[in-house]
Amino acid sequence: MDKLSLIQAILEGENCAKSQLLPFEIGQAYYFRTVTHHQTGRVKRIAGKFIELEDAAWIGDSGRWYDALSSGKLSEVEPFPNGTIINSDSLIDATPWLHSLPREQI
Repeated sequence: MDKLSLIQAILEGENCAKSQLLPFEIGQAYYFRTVTHHQTGRVKRIAGKFIELEDAAWIGDSGRWYDALSSGKLSEVEPFPNGTIINSDSLIDATPWLHSLPREQI
């Protein structure tokens, strides 16, 4: 994708996953850590620097980090009823979430 096409796609809010601006796959679940929050969710769409998530949850307490990533067990979960959108500028890191996405409040 040339620069002009990429800029046009971003301005029109099209899915920019193919532009490789952000290293996330549509349909893949991730655990995201931002400067203030932790969230899980499945990437539904990428528009510029925004990542739209479905089946998303705010994670108030992951418990022990390795245990959470290995087993999928989390200590505090607050699901988003209608998904959420993350500004990628706030990301600290992200890792693929290889478990069922948490959808129950804990």
